[in-house]
This record gives sequence, C-alpha cells and structure tokens, in this order.
Amino acid sequence: MPLQTLVLKTAIESALNAQSKQSYGENPTTEIELDVDKKIKDGNKKLAEALSKALEAFVKTGTVNTTVVTSGSPSSHTGTGVGTII
Repeated sequence: MPLQTLVLKTAIESALNAQSKQSYGENPTTEIELDVDKKIKDGNKKLAEALSKALEAFVKTGTVNTTVVTSGSPSSHTGTGVGTII
C-alpha cells in the first residue's frame, strides 16, 4: 500500500483532537472556550500536516530489501533486490 500523506494527516489530527478534548473538555460552551477550542483545532491541523509531511519524507528515505521466490524454474524466478519506498 502506498504511503498516503492525507490519510496519515487525518489520523494524526484525529488523535490530537481526541487528546485535546480529554485535556480541555468535551463540549466548549462559552465564547472563550469556543475560541480556545478553535485555536487548538487549528493548531492540531497545522501540526498534523507538518508531522505527516515529515513522516512521509523520513519513510521514503528508507531502503527495502526484497527476496522473490515463485514456482517454476529456480534460476529464472528467484532473486533479491533493493528498492526505494514510494
């Protein structure tokens, strides 16, 4: 499965928002609470975007070693390789 930055960002943002609710409260009601809640969510969104891009860049610098084994003639169907993560 290819790395999908948008899916990663959404998952990170959801986790941050869930943690913020535990720390701050589930249902902000006053104008100040609503303002703080919006600022927290905006900050979480920006942090999630930055983290997802950083994680994507980090993961894509990795190297994958592969071994291929299939049925059939052993000389034409086995091997090893090195590739990049996409």
